[in-house]
Amino acid sequence: MDRSSTGTGVAGRIALLHAKGEVELNDKLMIESIVDGGMIVSANSISTYFGKNTVLPEVSGR
Repeated sequence: MDRSSTGTGVAGRIALLHAKGEVELNDKLMIESIVDGGMIVSANSISTYFGKNTVLPEVSGR
């Protein structure tokens, strides 16, 4: 649960969860807000950026 989920916040969260091995690619995670909103996020692919591992997320919701 998150007070005010944002695209940036949930994208960061899915990247951390993927790095820890807690979610696989394309697993969807629903992050609910206590103010009647929610975001669905998934890690769609992995890549590298300037030599660092990255996750390309997909985020939807309000």
